Amino acid sequence: MTMTHELIRNVLDTRFEAFSKENIRDAKNQILDLIAVTVSGADAPGNSVVLDLMRQWGGREEATILVHGDRIPLPNAAMMNSLQCRSYDHEAVGPYPFGQNEGRFAGHVESTTVPCALSVAEYAGASGKDFISAVILGGDLAARIAIAEELAFTNSFDPCGTANSFGATGIACRLLGLNETQMMNALGIQVTQASGGFRSLWDGVMTFKYYGATAARNGIISALLAQKGFTGLKDPLLGPQGYFACFCSNIHPEFLTRDLGKEFYTKGMHKKYPSCYANHNIIECALEIVGHNHINVDDIHEITIGLHPDKLHNFGNQPFIPGDSQQKALFNQHYAAANVLLRKSSRLEHYTEEAVQAPEVVALAGKVKAVASRQPDGQVELTIKMRDGREYSSVYRKPQPHGYPLFPLTKEELTEKYWNNIHFSGKISKNNAKKVFEMIENLEDVNDTNEIVKLLIA
Repeated sequence: MTMTHELIRNVLDTRFEAFSKENIRDAKNQILDLIAVTVSGADAPGNSVVLDLMRQWGGREEATILVHGDRIPLPNAAMMNSLQCRSYDHEAVGPYPFGQNEGRFAGHVESTTVPCALSVAEYAGASGKDFISAVILGGDLAARIAIAEELAFTNSFDPCGTANSFGATGIACRLLGLNETQMMNALGIQVTQASGGFRSLWDGVMTFKYYGATAARNGIISALLAQKGFTGLKDPLLGPQGYFACFCSNIHPEFLTRDLGKEFYTKGMHKKYPSCYANHNIIECALEIVGHNHINVDDIHEITIGLHPDKLHNFGNQPFIPGDSQQKALFNQHYAAANVLLRKSSRLEHYTEEAVQAPEVVALAGKVKAVASRQPDGQVELTIKMRDGREYSSVYRKPQPHGYPLFPLTKEELTEKYWNNIHFSGKISKNNAKKVFEMIENLEDVNDTNEIVKLLIA
């Protein structure tokens, strides 16, 4: 039996009873978080372009675009929901395999797998237990494939468009009742559709969220084709000219099946703030400074971000200039620091197009520069130099940012995040959002996932 066969059996044959209480709690947290950010991202920049195209195409009414309420063909609905979900880079990241000390990062798996699972569960009339199972097993599959290669932001594919697509395929295969042969074909079809690189982050363009969304769409299409008898590569992952041979370097296939069926990768890293996680240490340094000092931003001479030398030359440290996009702001450390110093917080409304192009924040971001950290271990530090010579400084000394496994969000913080996203959208009634929250808390008792989806329409 090949490793690919083992992975397929794990997805298709694992019963709900195999999951621990912690696995189930983690999955519910993922679902709560991802539904909230899908709602808040409904009208984010660029999404209306894709939505208009989906409406132009029309088609069978199979699944729902959250908030907007359009019922369109299943693959397209899943793509739209994933696109909305990723729009403020506020969704849970991960899952994080092997604990916090092994340093293997699976990327933004859940921004594809959870919206995909919700759409397919709606289409199939799946129960809450089936929905939970699909989220766990699809996320586990995608994470295993992602960590089986070394991630490099400069010259590798983004796992959002590659590894995530296999997780989406597994989700669709499980919820649609495919057998092992059909799922092997589905994965073999999906290999031919995997795509997506990190250049979108450098260029500050909308495609950063697109290929994770097409991963959801393509995974479902692959499953539907295989269900009807279409064939794909015979060993899509490890075979000659399969996924790892064509898309990856520095491969560690042993991670594919490490503790398979015994350990499920469900531990998401839930973001407290919108924007890239690489910004969050800087955000917290800025919050500490403004929380303890009265700073008039007009009197700031220079803002210095101290980073480990290995992290100085990346997409996050480009200048933020007039006319730069909402997408660039999400991944820009200069903007992250300037925003907190100006607005005394870091919230969703600070990452709208209007907010990121405000002259006062752009001007302040222009005073930011990144240098090698003065700290012996390269910890992040933020220093504010005033025109009169005063300096304010903060060093982030935690080994991980807030939301990572060492410092997870509390239940109260996750709840607050849910409501912040709902209120930011303003499209879902408080009563409906409360019902959704309660249904997710008791998701294993929900008979039909459609009950949740119906409440998430404006």
